Amino acid sequence: MTKRLAALVLALPLLAFDCGGDEPRLNPLGTQCWLDVGGAASEELWCIATAYDYSDLDPAMTDWVFQLVAYRGMTEVGAGAGFFLDGRPALGAPYGWTASTSNVAAGSALRSIGDMAANPPTHQDTHEAWAPMAGGDGVGSISTVFSRIPPPGAVGAQLLDVHGTLTGTLPAIAPGGAPVTFTATF
Repeated sequence: MTKRLAALVLALPLLAFDCGGDEPRLNPLGTQCWLDVGGAASEELWCIATAYDYSDLDPAMTDWVFQLVAYRGMTEVGAGAGFFLDGRPALGAPYGWTASTSNVAAGSALRSIGDMAANPPTHQDTHEAWAPMAGGDGVGSISTVFSRIPPPGAVGAQLLDVHGTLTGTLPAIAPGGAPVTFTATF
């Protein structure tokens, strides 16, 4: 009996033993898409990233679009970022903008709080960034690097086969508010 008790007592520390290394985070859809918000706010949101090549609809169109939507809980949209390019991106190259420079045709990013589905809705945008267009200034900054994009002709679930990283800074919408940072892996 004492040998069994001794074996049990000695085994207890092993229950909490970790072999090391980071455990992969899985969002509710089972994918590896996360957006971490830092700075004036701190939260971890799960996300969905998609990409679409409009030349698949019409060969005369060259637009290529990327969109990342991040959720709080199951349905509350907490943040997002997206942009249009004038063609398919190159893997490993940065795409995005600062307040004065851009290599995207158009783009924006947003952080919000509250819930649009609440009755009454409590949704409120708190931070935003957008790419400079038509000679005007932009706001904030976003940089995205793709490690994989959907193949030409992608449809359905293939549109979700976009992977890479996104970082950025979004100024507060309210005057005097502090900015937030975005760090995403998708």
